[in-house]
Amino acid sequence: MQYYLEKYSRNNNSYEILYKFFNVTEKRFKPPIRQRRPLKEYINKLIDEAVILLAKNAEDNKIIGLAAYYCTPKDFQYAFLSYIATDTKLKGVGNCLVKTMIKDCKKKKMDGIETQTWESNKRSIGLFQKHGFKIKYYVLNRNLDERSVILKLEF
Repeated sequence: MQYYLEKYSRNNNSYEILYKFFNVTEKRFKPPIRQRRPLKEYINKLIDEAVILLAKNAEDNKIIGLAAYYCTPKDFQYAFLSYIATDTKLKGVGNCLVKTMIKDCKKKKMDGIETQTWESNKRSIGLFQKHGFKIKYYVLNRNLDERSVILKLEF
């Protein structure tokens, strides 16, 4: 399958298609985003404040991957990757999203990127470490027994 990347734009992308992707993929998060805040509210915050990078199937333009990150150098030194997910077993989509995000954050003169995932999410941790992210610390949060891993990439 061929795919391409593009940044989400209110003018060029449908909110409904974006919502549909989140509706499927956010259920994999522990706890799902909708248990922490209304999903539409979360998506609207990302649209208003974050960079949303879409991976789309070249044949039908369906979203197959997404990375959302806050990258505001005037307010923060480090970008924060808030959401990354794919709905395909196609290898390389997550890798491509992370590489593109890193390039964008460097271009915007950020000092690095931080993110958070679950300690049991070995696939995500491996993806981030492949790109130079280092585990900084662990936190027990969200009223669950599992720890979160805070990872940071410094440029």
